[in-house]
Amino acid sequence: MDLVVSNILCTFAGRNKRHIRMDIKKKILQHGMTPSQVAEKMGIKAPTLSKMLKNQSSIKLSSVERIAGAIGCTASELLSDETSTFICPKCGTKFTIEAKPDK
Repeated sequence: MDLVVSNILCTFAGRNKRHIRMDIKKKILQHGMTPSQVAEKMGIKAPTLSKMLKNQSSIKLSSVERIAGAIGCTASELLSDETSTFICPKCGTKFTIEAKPDK
């Protein structure tokens, strides 16, 4: 039986399904890849991954694990929201987003 990223998982993580999907998209870019490249590494078509990430189809825990494997991290790292460093998928440049301090 394959688990679907459910309300229980999302509640446990403190985020809703939309936020988890956004985090996955962000992590793909942070690892210097495009969703199309990830889909290719997963052995699926890009539109299939796109539907998962746009909430047009369910995203199973096994899919989360396969996405993580394709970008070179664990599923828990993929679902965590602790980094703000990105790698440009085109040129490989690393950059960090920082919060502007309050005055």
